[in-house]
Amino acid sequence: MKKIFKSKGFTIVFIICLIFLWIFIEMGGLMGKFTDLEEKYRIHIPKSVSLQEKHLPEPSFFGDGIRFYVLTTNSNMENTILDKNKMKQEFSQEQIALIRGCNNYFEKEKATQIEIDHPLKYKEIKVLDDTLLIIYDETANKYFLIDSRI
Repeated sequence: MKKIFKSKGFTIVFIICLIFLWIFIEMGGLMGKFTDLEEKYRIHIPKSVSLQEKHLPEPSFFGDGIRFYVLTTNSNMENTILDKNKMKQEFSQEQIALIRGCNNYFEKEKATQIEIDHPLKYKEIKVLDDTLLIIYDETANKYFLIDSRI
């Protein structure tokens, strides 16, 4: 048994397994792309959605900051959290400030900007002081999710 643990073959296989484990964890492990978001706001994002961009804030001890997602889909989103027919069209000043703040914050990362000068639809979900703003841009046929955690 001691010979197995001291052999070069075992060491190589062990290191390869550690590398695969690290890659698996970095890719989210068994968690989905939106698990944190879905758990926080108690929503379900359909599997047919494609994640085009994901921008996260600098790591914080408290987990606060703005998270930004750009999504696309070719599927019908009726009766889901992304149902554009159940969205509002008039933003409040607070929501416009949040969108502009997100655009400014992620501008250096070359994130897709949310153009507020043409028609957008939105849905807002609040949990305590945290806000999830789901925006649908009909012109670009994209969804933008702004997760603002205080």
